Amino acid sequence: RRRPLAMEALLHAAPMVGTLHVGDQIYISEGEGEGMSLGVLSSGGVQMGTVAIGTSFSSESVFRVHQQHNYTAAKHVRALVESEGRPSIELAAEPAHRRLFAELARERVANGAAFERSVGREIRYGHVIQFEHARTGLMLAVTRQVAHVAKDARQATLEAEAAEAGWFRVMPRLRIHSEGERVRLGDPAILEHVGTGLKLRVE
Repeated sequence: RRRPLAMEALLHAAPMVGTLHVGDQIYISEGEGEGMSLGVLSSGGVQMGTVAIGTSFSSESVFRVHQQHNYTAAKHVRALVESEGRPSIELAAEPAHRRLFAELARERVANGAAFERSVGREIRYGHVIQFEHARTGLMLAVTRQVAHVAKDARQATLEAEAAEAGWFRVMPRLRIHSEGERVRLGDPAILEHVGTGLKLRVE
């Protein structure tokens, strides 16, 4: 399933709460200026950060932070689907491709196991992370399609198989912060899409 989102992002939560970690649930809401704010939810679903005045959020805008996943097998499968012009479910049934799809299945399991091991790990500026939509389990990804709101932007969607399109690098917005530092709640931060260099924002 694919849902259109048009985004650029700004991390914004209450100061002195702590740092951002793998496994944290963040909420995204439309805001002013930079376009949106990000805050963190506690394990009980309580807002640990405040969104911009006049904004609101629901389960539709909650995402779980993941570490960067490996997509070697997924990349090969995608290339195969594009070259053959047939759906992956058909190709998976053919003996010539069974080994590749078995590798894809192992890769998915390995990514899930890596996430479980990484939960609680601090996120630092420069890290590449991913976002799982909490309600649907789909991953946030940036497509090749032009966004409806701006011709120089791309559409962001929720995908079952986001692959490298779902990689975002956390970058500091202020010069007082630098790569390698912990991302502290309350720090303004930019989410930069790895594949395009575009910044995530809501419009």
